[in-house]
Amino acid sequence: MRSGSSRASLSLVLLLTFGLPASGCSFLLVRRPPDRDDRRGTFDCTSSYAFPDIDTGMAIGGAGLMAVSGAVPGVGRVEALGIGFLSAFVFAVSAVHGYRTVSACNKALDEYEPPAQVSPAEPGSKRAE
Repeated sequence: MRSGSSRASLSLVLLLTFGLPASGCSFLLVRRPPDRDDRRGTFDCTSSYAFPDIDTGMAIGGAGLMAVSGAVPGVGRVEALGIGFLSAFVFAVSAVHGYRTVSACNKALDEYEPPAQVSPAEPGSKRAE
């Protein structure tokens, strides 16, 4: 049987190992489009749903950890429930953020009209004089 101190240490190690780097792909990697007034020339934003999809899968994994919370060796039921709930929540919120941001990017790209190109004046035209 593990002591309360070693169980808390294991929970802290698990949280730091999986919690901090796994704060959600969409929070870290999805770029929103610039505001309409700031769109000069071309712009870049995330138009792929890959990161929000990964976040959704991780949220389901966190919910799965909650479902098997009593079966994880060396981790108590309460700790597994807490880690599972926390990871499911963070990834779910990140997924929602990602889906909204990618949708905004795709809408901005659909609405984007590149600036009109000014052609050089031809010799002999009024503009060339």
